[in-house]
Amino acid sequence: MSDVFPQHQIADSLSEDELAKYMREKTSPPGIRASIKSPAVGMPPLSINFDTQPAPPPPPPAPPRPLAAPPPPPANPQTRHNGPAPPPPPAGGPPPPPPAGGPPPPPPPLPGGGMPPPPPPPPGPPGKGMPPPPPGFKGMPPPPPPPGFGGAKKKQKMKSLYWKKVQHHQAASTVWKSVSEKSSSTVIDLSELSALFEMKDNVPQSKKEADKKTSKLSSAVSSQRAQNIGIVLTFLKHPPQKIKDALLCCDSELLPRDSLEALQSILPAEDEKKAIVREKGTDVEWKEVQEFVYLMTTEVPDLEERLGLWLFTIDFEILVASALTDLRVVDAAVSILLDEDSKFTEMLSVVLAVGNSMNQGTVRGAAMGFSINDLTQLASVKSTDGKSSIMDFLARTVEQKKPHLAQFVDELAPVLKARTVSFAATSQNVRQLTVRYQQVEARLREAPKDEAETPFGCLLQQFRAKNSRQLLTLVMLEAETTKKVKQLAVHFGESPASFDEAQFFCHICTFRSQFEAALQACQAKAEREKQKTEKAAKGASSASASSPEHRPSRPPGDGSDSPSPAGSPVQQSPRNDGGL
Repeated sequence: MSDVFPQHQIADSLSEDELAKYMREKTSPPGIRASIKSPAVGMPPLSINFDTQPAPPPPPPAPPRPLAAPPPPPANPQTRHNGPAPPPPPAGGPPPPPPAGGPPPPPPPLPGGGMPPPPPPPPGPPGKGMPPPPPGFKGMPPPPPPPGFGGAKKKQKMKSLYWKKVQHHQAASTVWKSVSEKSSSTVIDLSELSALFEMKDNVPQSKKEADKKTSKLSSAVSSQRAQNIGIVLTFLKHPPQKIKDALLCCDSELLPRDSLEALQSILPAEDEKKAIVREKGTDVEWKEVQEFVYLMTTEVPDLEERLGLWLFTIDFEILVASALTDLRVVDAAVSILLDEDSKFTEMLSVVLAVGNSMNQGTVRGAAMGFSINDLTQLASVKSTDGKSSIMDFLARTVEQKKPHLAQFVDELAPVLKARTVSFAATSQNVRQLTVRYQQVEARLREAPKDEAETPFGCLLQQFRAKNSRQLLTLVMLEAETTKKVKQLAVHFGESPASFDEAQFFCHICTFRSQFEAALQACQAKAEREKQKTEKAAKGASSASASSPEHRPSRPPGDGSDSPSPAGSPVQQSPRNDGGL
C-alpha cells in the first residue's frame, strides 16, 4: 500500500478497544517494547524501540468524531497481548496506530507548519548501536563556525609580500614599536598599488593558444642539432631574420669574423633542408631554430660558398703576411748554410779532422764527410777518464788554435729561428690560398649578371683588384724557397725526396748549443787556471821577499837597535881600547 491515510481517518477506523490498546502502548514507560505482528503470512514483526528514539512532540488535538462511526474491523486472531493490560491513555495522547497490515502513519506536523521530518528507521540488531540515517536525509545543518576559525576567507586581491613577521610581544623593546606607530596607509596610493600587484583570475585559454599546444612538434631537425643551433643563435644575439639580412648585405659589423665561423658550424644539412621545406605550411610548431634553418635554406643562395669566400676575403691579408714571414725566415737560414765560405762550413772541417783521426785504421776512417745528424753525438762520446768529451776537446781546440771559428754560433741565428717553422706546412698554406683565390675568380666569372650589383659581388670584385699582386709575390717566393731547400739537401749529401728541413735545422741548432756550452766551460776553466797560476806566482814572490838572504844590512851605531827583551843576554860588541 503506497497511500498514506490522514491521521483522523486512521483514528476513525479503529474501535474503542483497539484505540485504548494503542494509547496504552504509546504511554508505557521506557524499556517496554510493543510488537505488532502482521497478519500476513511470513511478514516479520514490527518492533519499535522507545529507548533509542527521542520523545515525539506533543500531537495536535484530536479532531471531533463523526456522529456515525464506521463499523470496526474484525479482531485479528494473531495479535498477541503480553503482560497485563496497560492503563488507559491520558487525554491529548498520540494518535491511534494504523490498521493491521497497512503502512505506518505519518508523523504529526511540526509546530508552525512545514513538512514533518521522515519517520525514524527501524532499530538494528542488538549491540550495533544507532543505525545510519536513511538515504537522502542530511539532518539539521551544523552551526556556523566562530569568527577566525574556518569559514570562507575573503579573496586576496593583491600578491603577498612574504616576510618574517615581528609579533606584538616581540616588538616591545625594538625599533619596530616606534616604526609601527608612525606607519600609516594614508601615504600609500592603494589604487596604484592594487593595479600593480593585482591577483588576476585564471583567464581561459583562447582557441588559438589551445590549438598551439596541441600542434605537432617539428622533426626536421634532431634534438641534438637543435640544441647546438640554439647555442649559436644565443651567441649571435640576433633573430634569424636579421642574420639573413646581414648575410645578404655582407654586413661585417653585424656579423664579424667569429660570428661567421659560428655560422659555418651550424650550416643545414641536405636532409634538414628537404624536411624543413616539407614542413612549411603545415600545422607543425616551429621555433627559432626551425625558422633559422628555413631562412638559410630558402632565402640565402649558396650559403656554404658565400660564408667560405667571405671568410677568405677577411683572412687573406693575415694569411699572406704570415706565409711571407715564414718563407723569408727559411730562405735566410738556407742561404747561410749554402755559403761555403761561412764559419759553420770551416767548423765542419775541424769536426771532420777530429773524426778521421779517431777512426784512423778503421772502416770509418778517411771519410770525405758525415751526416749532419752525427753532430749531436759529439757531446756523448766521453774520454777514457770520463771527465770530458769530444765536444770539450773541439771547444779547447777552437779556443786555442782557431778562436775566430767560435763566431759561427752567432752566424747560425737565422737557423735558430727557422727550426720553429714548418716549411712543408707553409707551402701547403700557400697552395690553399691559391686555390681559394681561384674560387673567387670562378665565382666572379660564372655568377649571374645581377650578382655583380649585389653587396656580395662588389665585395669579391674589390678583393680581386686589391690582392692579386700580393698573392703573386707570395707564390713566387714560395717557389724560390722550395728550390733552395732542395739544393740544401743535395749540398749536404741528403736525399731530396726524404729530406726534412725542420729536423735538419734542429740538429744544427743542437750542435750549436752544445758547442756554446762546452766553449763557455772551457773558457771558465782556463780563467780559473789563470787565476790559480797568478795567485801561486804572487805567493812565491811574497815568500822570496821575506827570506834572510834578501834582508838588507844595517850600519853599526845607527841607534836603531831595539833593546833586548828581558831575560835575554845582552851581547856587547868587542871594544878596541888600544891595548889598555
